[in-house]
Amino acid sequence: MRAARLSHDVDTSGGGLWRASDSAAGLGQWTLLTPPWNDDLLIDVTFIDATHGWAIRNAGWGSSTGTYLVATTDGGLSWRAVWQWTAPGGQADAVYLFTVAFASSQRGYAWGVRYAPGRVPFAIATTDGGLTWSEQTFERTDTFVEGVVFADSHHGFAVGQREGKNGTLHLALATDDGGVSWSETAGVVGSVIDCANASRAWAWTWDQPGIATTSDGGATWQNMGADLSRVAFCD
Repeated sequence: MRAARLSHDVDTSGGGLWRASDSAAGLGQWTLLTPPWNDDLLIDVTFIDATHGWAIRNAGWGSSTGTYLVATTDGGLSWRAVWQWTAPGGQADAVYLFTVAFASSQRGYAWGVRYAPGRVPFAIATTDGGLTWSEQTFERTDTFVEGVVFADSHHGFAVGQREGKNGTLHLALATDDGGVSWSETAGVVGSVIDCANASRAWAWTWDQPGIATTSDGGATWQNMGADLSRVAFCD
């Protein structure tokens, strides 16, 4: 679902977490929050309304603590851990999450990678509004999802990559059943994605300018050629 920004906005630039209060003229005073994750990397943040949100924090590559999923119920002022990777049987493997998104107020997903050994896609899901999370079987076992957004409870977009004999293929995916299944739509170089509705979306990468866009639900994509590194929509 589209991340609601009713009374605040959140920015993670530079690894920090900022909150802006609404004013008559729009976004007003920005405040740097101090979430309790010390030097961990803040990877992604999503909100389903003005108070309820989730964030991915990674302790860093090679760390024994790996990934945490944390949640807030007060608009980002305080956070608590709701999921942490625990290697089964004490195995020396690690999980790192890349993106978290909600299709509805109850159903959400987080995607990443597991080294167990080797490198395989990994996903967790919730059906109770983020109270509990469990490992999810992702049907596309060769696809690493890096960015996801839902336009509504049924329609969503994802970007990522697939590794094969001929190297890495960048791709875009779409779902019309709330994230239960995904179909490949087109080749798009992107690691982050946002959408305005079920038809129009934009994808881009952090490390190079340029944005790709679709207006037909992901069936085709066009390079806008814009010297931008990110776009976002609040409604």
